[in-house]
Amino acid sequence: RCGWRCNCDNTAAGTGICIRRHTKNRSLGGYNMYELQINQSTYEFNFGMGFMRALNKTLSVPVEDIKGKTKEIGMRYKIAEVIDGDIEALEDVLLIANKGFSPRLEKKELDKFIEDETTDLDELFKSVLGFLESANVTKKTTQEIQDAIKEQKQEK
Repeated sequence: RCGWRCNCDNTAAGTGICIRRHTKNRSLGGYNMYELQINQSTYEFNFGMGFMRALNKTLSVPVEDIKGKTKEIGMRYKIAEVIDGDIEALEDVLLIANKGFSPRLEKKELDKFIEDETTDLDELFKSVLGFLESANVTKKTTQEIQDAIKEQKQEK
């Protein structure tokens, strides 16, 4: 058992990372919330519209044939970087997805967790990708990127 607030059986083997997907309801509809235990604290994450908007603002490109118009596409790039195993992108995704929750995950705390030799980074990436694959706002983009990667590998 993971032994913390949710007390579930979904802890990744010996890592202390609970990979349970938690669902909660609010008066204006439900939302999917995800949790990870990091350095003995439980942090909540939401990969919803606010997450998408914040990540999209990290990168914009000019729109073809429309002078002065740009399109924000940061989420697509951050998800691709996470799939590629980019630790900095993983940190960005987790910090943005935790925005507005208490306790608030701080970059310093996340750095400490990632640098700890006992942290299974492969399992952490797997958990976060699982969140991205199942959250309604991110699952289509995540699947499209994974399909494109598979297609490129088959062409080689």
